[in-house]
Amino acid sequence: MKLHCIGIILTLLVSNPLQSQSFRGISVLNDSCSWISGSQGQVLFFENNWVNRSPQNPKYSIKDFRDIHAWNERSVIIMSAGDSGILLRTEDSGKSWTEVFSDFRKGIFFDAFDFSAQHPELGILVGDPIGNKSHFYSLFTIDSGKTWNDFKKNEWNLCSDNLSSFFAASGSSVKIISAEKQNDSLYSVELAFGGHGDSATSIIITQVKININSLNDSFSSTYSYALNLPKGDGVGIYSIDKIDDSLIIIGGGSWKYPNNNDFLKEYSSAWLLDYSTQIVKIKPLKINQYISGITAYMNVDKQINWACGGTNGIVSNNKFVQKQTAQLKNINAVKFSENYLWIIGSQNQHIRLPLSPTK
Repeated sequence: MKLHCIGIILTLLVSNPLQSQSFRGISVLNDSCSWISGSQGQVLFFENNWVNRSPQNPKYSIKDFRDIHAWNERSVIIMSAGDSGILLRTEDSGKSWTEVFSDFRKGIFFDAFDFSAQHPELGILVGDPIGNKSHFYSLFTIDSGKTWNDFKKNEWNLCSDNLSSFFAASGSSVKIISAEKQNDSLYSVELAFGGHGDSATSIIITQVKININSLNDSFSSTYSYALNLPKGDGVGIYSIDKIDDSLIIIGGGSWKYPNNNDFLKEYSSAWLLDYSTQIVKIKPLKINQYISGITAYMNVDKQINWACGGTNGIVSNNKFVQKQTAQLKNINAVKFSENYLWIIGSQNQHIRLPLSPTK
């Protein structure tokens, strides 16, 4: 497997003068259609230009919408993090929003959700543990986010020293790798998720079965892969992206010490994880910065293209990309479409970069 370089020409599409705005959630439909969400209740839709589609109810204007998923231009769901756990859904391109789930208990903190590519009606949400903090907060939907159900407490969502909380840095700390609908009432789902551990940092791969009739779940196996990160406040996994059914890319580091050179030189902050065989292969990527968001895809020649963002800007497997984006800082999330790299971050950054092959 070899890594292939891509060239990027910088095009900025920034329209909102709010410099304090921070965007964290992104859902890209194609080259010309994307949704993003962020602080101060902001939701923007791009189709030839950026349009404000924020919920108009004043009670949502202070929400931090750190994750978003769009099925198409009209049907979208957003997730708040911080002072409450709220999910809003629209069926008319954001002209109106409906609150489909909320949880206002003390300590509630939603981190990320993901929806299946194979079965778009199936979604899973994860959050930090509350109450006795024995298990992660975890929900699922099988009707495209219109209703949500609790997972039962099981071994797959059990907190441990290796994974005790998540991060909502980029809305991508959980990823559905594959999903199969075995019959009208049973889904089999393979998940990858990661976050912060009290004694180490691990990426978790688990198989979960969702039984719709009993609103219950079971699991067949769970694997924990330790990564080379030390324990410490703010240290963990912040972003996961699927490349294919046996390969994922992982980004992390320390948000508290993003520019600590000694830390960055000693520890990796990005990895390729291949679990296609019984011998799991973890390949560190040499990236000397904290990573908030990461994205990758494999082309027809089996070449991997990747890009990631963090406090110090964009890094990819192309030096030209770094040169063209050298002025960018404080990136929260990145996502590829066929011919573009989409970038969102703090200071109101929402950017679309055209991709072109290097010569």
